[in-house]
Amino acid sequence: MASGYWQDFTTSDFLRLSPEGTIALLPVAAIEQHGPHLPLATDALINEAIVSECLKLLPEHCAVLVLPAMTVGSSLEHTAFPGTLSIDADTLLSAWKAIGTSVSHSGIRKLVVFNSHGGQTAFGGPCSTATTRRAENVRSSRQLFCLWHTAGTLR
Repeated sequence: MASGYWQDFTTSDFLRLSPEGTIALLPVAAIEQHGPHLPLATDALINEAIVSECLKLLPEHCAVLVLPAMTVGSSLEHTAFPGTLSIDADTLLSAWKAIGTSVSHSGIRKLVVFNSHGGQTAFGGPCSTATTRRAENVRSSRQLFCLWHTAGTLR
């Protein structure tokens, strides 16, 4: 099964997926200021570009389904700037957990939350623990990946 975007697959496509061999990827970002010269969607645009290029580089045997991006994140530190969209941490974590549960119900056991916003780096642990706990009867794995933590090591 080829990699691609979740919303482009059919319910029949999901029946053919390998639960152990498929990874769902949730791109998360923010809509906030990045100075007067950059668009509010800077974090989301960076995330989208990286994910798009990575899909092109995946070998055939890797199955990655990219979920619709969550571009509104926790940006409370930027609310003084016009145009910032923000939700509180509890609401954000609840949304990530609910998406993780839906992914699990669709038969996929691995979820990577791919974050490109500095204000959300601390949310990986709580999201991972709670999502796995909700799916106790299902063997699953959740991971938060922040691109700047490894940027120096990527080549």
